[in-house]
Amino acid sequence: SGQESRKVEAELSQAVKRMGGKQGCTLLMTLLSAYHVLLHRLSGETDIVVGIPTAGRGLEGSEDLMGYCVHLLPIRNQLQADLPFADFLKSMRGTLLDAYENADYPFAHLLNKLDLNRDFSRSALVSAAFNLDLPMELPAMGNLEAIPLPPPKIPAPYDIYITATEVDGALQLDCSYNQDVLDGSTIQRWLAHFETLLGAIATDPSQPIGTLPLLTESEQQQTLQRSMGEVRELSDRCLHHLIEQQVSQIPDTTAVVFDGQSLTYTQLNQRANQLAHHLQELGVKAETLVGLCLERSLDMVVAVLAVMKTGAAYVPLDPSYPMERIAFMVEDAKVAVLLTQPAVQTSLSGDLAKLTPAPVISLDPDWSQFASQSTENLDSTVEPSNLAYVIYTSGSTGQPKGVAIAHRAIVNYVQSMVDQLELEPGSRFAYVSTISADLGNTMFFPALCTGGTLHVLPWNVAADALSFGRYIQDQQIDYLKIVPSHLAALQDPNNPHQVLPRKALVLGGEATPVSWVESLLAGNTSCTIYNHYGPTETTVGVLTYRVDPEQLPSTATLPLERPVHNTQIYLLDAQLNPVPTGAHGEIYIGGPSVAQGYLNRPDLTAERFIERAKNEIKSEIKSEERGTKNEKTDQKVDSNPENSSLLTPHSSLFITPPLDRLYKTGDLARYLPNGQIEFLGRADQQVKINGFRVELKDIEAKLSQHPDVRETAVVTRRSDTGEHQPFAPKQVVAYVVADGDRAPVANGLPRYKLPNNLAIAQLNKNETDYIYREIFELQAYRKHGITVQSGDCIVDVGGNIGLFSLFTAQTCPGLTIYAFEPNPTVFNILSTNLSLYGDRFNLKAKPFNCGLSAETGTAEFTFFPGFSLLSGFYADADTEREVVKNFVKNQGDGNGTGNGNGSSNGNGGTNSHNGNNSSYTVADGETAQAFLDEADSILAERFQAETFTAQLRTLSDMIAEEGIEHIDLLKINVEKSEWDVLSGVRTEDWAKIRQLVVEVDVEENLQPILDLLQKQGFDTLVDQDVLLTHTELCYVYAIRPSERGTLLRDQAPDAHRIPIPTVETSLLTAADLREFIRDRLPEHAWPTAYVFLESLPLTPNGKLDSRALPAPDQALKGESEYVKPDTDTEKVLAEIWQSVLGIDRVGLHDNFFEIGGNSLLLIQAHRAVQEQLQVTVPVVELFGYPTIKVLAEYLTKAGQPQQADIEKEKKREESRRQGRSKMTQRRKARQRNRK
Repeated sequence: SGQESRKVEAELSQAVKRMGGKQGCTLLMTLLSAYHVLLHRLSGETDIVVGIPTAGRGLEGSEDLMGYCVHLLPIRNQLQADLPFADFLKSMRGTLLDAYENADYPFAHLLNKLDLNRDFSRSALVSAAFNLDLPMELPAMGNLEAIPLPPPKIPAPYDIYITATEVDGALQLDCSYNQDVLDGSTIQRWLAHFETLLGAIATDPSQPIGTLPLLTESEQQQTLQRSMGEVRELSDRCLHHLIEQQVSQIPDTTAVVFDGQSLTYTQLNQRANQLAHHLQELGVKAETLVGLCLERSLDMVVAVLAVMKTGAAYVPLDPSYPMERIAFMVEDAKVAVLLTQPAVQTSLSGDLAKLTPAPVISLDPDWSQFASQSTENLDSTVEPSNLAYVIYTSGSTGQPKGVAIAHRAIVNYVQSMVDQLELEPGSRFAYVSTISADLGNTMFFPALCTGGTLHVLPWNVAADALSFGRYIQDQQIDYLKIVPSHLAALQDPNNPHQVLPRKALVLGGEATPVSWVESLLAGNTSCTIYNHYGPTETTVGVLTYRVDPEQLPSTATLPLERPVHNTQIYLLDAQLNPVPTGAHGEIYIGGPSVAQGYLNRPDLTAERFIERAKNEIKSEIKSEERGTKNEKTDQKVDSNPENSSLLTPHSSLFITPPLDRLYKTGDLARYLPNGQIEFLGRADQQVKINGFRVELKDIEAKLSQHPDVRETAVVTRRSDTGEHQPFAPKQVVAYVVADGDRAPVANGLPRYKLPNNLAIAQLNKNETDYIYREIFELQAYRKHGITVQSGDCIVDVGGNIGLFSLFTAQTCPGLTIYAFEPNPTVFNILSTNLSLYGDRFNLKAKPFNCGLSAETGTAEFTFFPGFSLLSGFYADADTEREVVKNFVKNQGDGNGTGNGNGSSNGNGGTNSHNGNNSSYTVADGETAQAFLDEADSILAERFQAETFTAQLRTLSDMIAEEGIEHIDLLKINVEKSEWDVLSGVRTEDWAKIRQLVVEVDVEENLQPILDLLQKQGFDTLVDQDVLLTHTELCYVYAIRPSERGTLLRDQAPDAHRIPIPTVETSLLTAADLREFIRDRLPEHAWPTAYVFLESLPLTPNGKLDSRALPAPDQALKGESEYVKPDTDTEKVLAEIWQSVLGIDRVGLHDNFFEIGGNSLLLIQAHRAVQEQLQVTVPVVELFGYPTIKVLAEYLTKAGQPQQADIEKEKKREESRRQGRSKMTQRRKARQRNRK
């Protein structure tokens, strides 16, 4: 461990002591309270536990013990930010006194009682400790100065342990710390914060805990100064004015390139002017909104510029978005005009015109519709304060929210980027984003404002690793802004630098791993890499970090650094106090980059765009008033605290900008010792998926609109296979509780759909299939004259999961059934299934969790989870294994193909009837022999036994207790206990029983059972399945002759069968929810997996317990039945998908997008397909072939010589399709599937 020390001078030390004394508290109580506050403020946690040592000699006689008795006394407190310190100190006094009452309770015993999930690499329960040592006085040594030495370095099990000692009235603070967690400079800062905290407490203990300062005035000043962007005079020009300036200076320079087409600056300006004049004639002017539903194209760039020229703001609408979302944005924005393209109109089935009463203009490729309009620049009244654009981002209410950005903000941003990225005039910029997000604005506007060439990459280039790399190199791209995970997906492992531009790569949209950047820089230092951060609400980005290839940061992800011009960055705690270095704080942003707010959302605007304090300001920080530079401010104050919304004792340090507001980002970060900022994630449920902002509450709100969804929770998880990858696939997992009969989960288990549509809970598919065939298809319990009718009473002994009860109730509604099952696991499933369908079948069912035997008592039950049918009171693994092996051997010998119903006399002679399925069904003798060769090893795991004590009752006792007057059918299937069950029927109760079907599992039981039944007046018959040859298993049918019926010995094979009844059961599936969400949310917000639960796990406080949510492993394995890939192509594709998706197994019919895939992962898969199969295929084609089977077939055909020309032509045609997006392809594919 490490150790650091600090001295608190006597004047402050004694002041603290006096203050505590006035509150009736000792110095220990006071210092311990302050230590709790320090840890609370540094960590942001409210539940703080600090350990203090106690002598451990409080028990009588312990003072005479020899040895070390000291142990730890954990002191726990809940801290509230608004609680005055004086009140907290008083509560600490009571807490400590109560703790000392239990001081001798051993700490080790406490840990055992709490039963914590121990991490043995850390100390348990307590990670911070404190001790006040005995005071000491330094000896007088003449002219020599005596100083106390720190205690020896003894390894401590705590992350931090402060020992305070009074030395000549001063306080000596010695801090031991875990060097794996903390370092010396951090501890020195914390000790300084502790001293500052003590000073504030001594001065005014009535201050709330949340406002007590940790930083001195000079430290706060220094913190704020390093977060200020360079002050520049704000431009009085709008964005399009800067572009028009380039038109006048370099009219013939290429401005925009798209898919082999280009426009010079003059052509771009003239087209934009023509469209702008037309829009102006339609009434478009400043502060009106114009919708742009356009694909990447030259027209997209022209339209953006044209709208700005009119003074209006553009509202981008991604054509790939669901129509419902587009409709909401169009309605919310009240667009004056909607611009689109013919191809987009076609893909959306012409629905755009139905969304708005405003004019919908489809831009013809030849621009002929505007030929008569003037090509001259417009006269408009637009000013820097007017809106430039409104971009919609994900919203927590289920609807997106529009962020309104003014010209002042975007111009300030462009000018900042020119400086910070050192953009050279006339450069080439690659634009790979969508205008519906502002990430690409880092390239879009700076390119056109510096005389550069903007290369708008078609989607099939931006998503194709080979094509992208070639484009970057062939077109000599200088600057590229892209999401890191997108670029990583495009990288060729053999040539990772091919994707790098010549001058600068700007990364943004998500955190960037330093390890990946290091590999990116290896062997290529000509390209400068920047990390760029900023929410849409503060105009694209506000912090820029330049990577130094010679000195990479020590953080896991690239940090953040220089604010853009005129911008202030604050890291504040929950009480809006500046946080010290290393402590977590929320990022607040001020300056002209801050948006005007959310469109039509004054409530949300007020919540997230907070007014600054207007307390007295007298600061040496440079003014940010418009039109001034390097001037100091001396503003007068509004001293009324009610006018201040930034309630912090140091709010005077916040400078009033032109727009007097701060944006509350919800992003968490901390200052590093070097002044850089480390991004730490979110304070809420907003996440980044492939660079897109996604509100998990937005997804939850949409899912909750489904009529069969009762409640839902959406979380993100990292793929297990991504642990060692820089960009692990992030799964958005939706946990759904369904409502009503469509709930796909019962008793905590997925409901399994039987062939007749009954959806039940079950243990395992193989056994359920076996029981279903026996009961529903072969109808073994209806043979030989067994009948039931409405109003009958049935006793089901050995009810298992309830299929017999369900079959009889379904075929004959109105029954009363008593079902007995001693196994608690199986009993719960039995009860669930009976409750699922009891009302539908008019069934009076009463299940009992007990076994029936010859007498009341208990017995040990042996349960094989892999073979519940063979479990029982007499179950033996070796015997049961032989039963299964004989069953498989008989099936392999061909004995399971007939349905020959057989009968016998009452003396046990047997014939065969139809063979049944088994948990190990085989197709032929060869397969059967292969199983038998490995049978022992295969079955060993399935016959791992569990034992428990089960309750036993007698049937006669149950008849008496339940008042059963007659039993029309007694069905017994109890694995070797059948004689015990029958022995529990007293003589007077036999007359109540009309029919029996008994499975006899032990040959020695057969004859006694026949004798007993015949003695009680039953006709009997024995039947054995041929698949049970060489086993002792057989069925006994017994009917007491009456007017209701007699035993049928000679019955035609199928005479007993009735049509299998079916039901209408439509369970809610993941496919249903996927289809529902596709029509309501953009692709990046679609859940990767759906997990159905009976209820959401909650904490004791009633909140969602996200840690208790099960992993979505099973959900990601697809809903289709697994079929193993067969051909070489199928196997290669399956391996690629498994690697990309991070799952263990992919079946032939699994849909890529339903087992965790998305567009970004498809790019990786596409690259691997081309490399490993040596084929060239457009990435867009993979959307139309989402399963291994159909993709393998397509690739096989594409590789045939006679198909080569056709495939090449298809590829050429694909590249010519302007306005064709990937989502259009997917939409059409879904339409084909519906047909």
